[in-house]
Amino acid sequence: MVRIENRWSLLAYAFLRGVPLKKLEKNAGKGVNFDKVKAIVERFGLVGASWNAKQKAEQLELFEKWKNHEETPNLTRSTENTPQKG
Repeated sequence: MVRIENRWSLLAYAFLRGVPLKKLEKNAGKGVNFDKVKAIVERFGLVGASWNAKQKAEQLELFEKWKNHEETPNLTRSTENTPQKG
């Protein structure tokens, strides 16, 4: 059980870091419980009070595209609300 839960966590982390699903596994998406992965993304993806409902919905939309091999997100957070260095 631990190994399978670890797989879901690694897939969620890969999504959040912008790694294409096809790059992770030979048979990408086969036998994946995307509901579990999505729950992890929802829990850890957008953390903090600065994220609004629209941004959370956008992230979940990107997740759906990612799992269907349509699109890979660049970053967890958009640069729009990320504090600038300097």
